[in-house]
This record gives sequence, C-alpha cells and structure tokens, in this order.
Amino acid sequence: MNRLRTFALGLLLLTTAAACSDQNECDSDACRSIAAQLVFNEIAGTGGDFAELLNTGASPLDVSGYGLTDSNADGSPRPDRAIRFPAGTVIAPGAYLLVMMESNCPTGLTGAVCFRGEVGLSQAEGENVHLVDASNRVVLTGVYPANGAPAGRAWARSPNGTGAFMNLVRSPGRSNTP
Repeated sequence: MNRLRTFALGLLLLTTAAACSDQNECDSDACRSIAAQLVFNEIAGTGGDFAELLNTGASPLDVSGYGLTDSNADGSPRPDRAIRFPAGTVIAPGAYLLVMMESNCPTGLTGAVCFRGEVGLSQAEGENVHLVDASNRVVLTGVYPANGAPAGRAWARSPNGTGAFMNLVRSPGRSNTP
C-alpha cells in the first residue's frame, strides 16, 4: 500500500508539472500564472474521451489562443492537432474548462467552459494530454495511463482539484467524488 501511495504521489507530481523551464516550454508571466493556477483534474480515454482543467486559483485565467492536444508516440505534443480556444476564453476561479474529444458538450453545465474537438486518447497505451500556448509551448501536461479507467469512469483527482489521480465515476464539468 505504501508503494502505491508513493507511486500515486509521483504520478500526481508528474501530471501537474508546470512546464516553464526549457526553450520549448512557456516562459512568459502569463504562462507561469496559468501553470500556477490551472490543473488537469479529470481525463477519460474511453466511452467519449475528454480532458477537464480546473482553475484552482483566485484570479480568472485568459486562455485565448491556447489549445489542448494529444501526444505523439514519444509523449511530445502534437500542436498541429490542438483544439484552440477562441478569443475571450476565460476560466473563472473555481471553474472548469472541458474539452470533449469524441462527443458533444454535456447539457446543463454551470461554471464550466466547454469545447468539442477531434482528438482522441489511447486507452490501451495511455497518452499525454498537453495544454499549449499560442506559440505551441507546453504549459501543462496531464498523463493518462494505459487502461487508466474503463468505460463510464475517468482518471480523476480526489479530492477534487488537489488530490491524487484515481479511477472514479466520470463527472465532466463537475466536482470529482469518490
């Protein structure tokens, strides 16, 4: 059990690493602000792929021109396939940005911004999901492990926004619950 907790903590650190240190990664104040407040909160790779970001900070985040993309076989981002967020895309404090990759945005969402795109995640092999800035520099990377969650479930943080990732009931655009 102790090894599992250590693994989960390591995975949590890996999935929330803000990428602001190397030449291919963001280095602006805006990027650092976004990386400090925004986390990957839930990722599903089967039964309607999606990725959910949560603004854990106290300030609204303008992600106009940013995009979400899947990864190449080596885990690097594929910015040519990024789902770009239009001008005026702002994530309020405590709100979600949801990207549905194989289905339409859920109805009745409150406190969430939702986009539909055409990227998919590999359930069998696992995959990185990247938030890239307008210049295609990596801001955040979320790791969806191979067979991370079966249909009807997602790889999600518990407690919501801060905890380790685990296999939970899907809750796109809403708080994760065990």
